[in-house]
Amino acid sequence: MTIRTTMDAAAGVRRYTVSDTLTMEDFRDALAEAYGRPQMQALSPLWDLRAARVGMSPAEMHQIADFIGERWRPPSAVRAALVVAEDLDFGMLRMLELLLGNRTSHEVMIFRDVAAAERWLAEGRGDPRAATPPG
Repeated sequence: MTIRTTMDAAAGVRRYTVSDTLTMEDFRDALAEAYGRPQMQALSPLWDLRAARVGMSPAEMHQIADFIGERWRPPSAVRAALVVAEDLDFGMLRMLELLLGNRTSHEVMIFRDVAAAERWLAEGRGDPRAATPPG
């Protein structure tokens, strides 16, 4: 498992690029690191899982939702976006999205397109660059 983490303070995003299989332990460890660093908590997370597989069971999704709900305390309102390529991964993370709706006031959304996820995160910050140009 490889998780590459980058922070873009100007864009207000911390990006996780994942390859191979994302396990509950890997996910939890990356989140614990972010939750322990206030400068990371202030940034909206974008998980790029297009080159990965989500290797978690429904029971583990409940455990991750509990973990996030107990610890995700950013200093301001932030959104979290997860981007996937596979239908099964979309479904599993959609379950996480729904579970988090009862555990946190922060918005979480699953995407298939990185650019759409980035726009949605920017809209959550009130970033004028997020506006979609008239077409």
